[in-house]
Amino acid sequence: MSSILIVDDEQSIRKVLKIFLDKQGYKISTATKLAETYSLLKEKKIQLNTIRYKSPRW
Repeated sequence: MSSILIVDDEQSIRKVLKIFLDKQGYKISTATKLAETYSLLKEKKIQLNTIRYKSPRW
């Protein structure tokens, strides 16, 4: 099963993407901040990472 990491500061975006991708059979992890993202990337094998590039809180 492929793993996807969704990184966004807006909960609604993370939630919608997670619901949609869960239904497609992907294993989903989410993060809100850069430090949390690094931590998840170190501990999990992630095949795809989605990040909103211009997140104002980074």
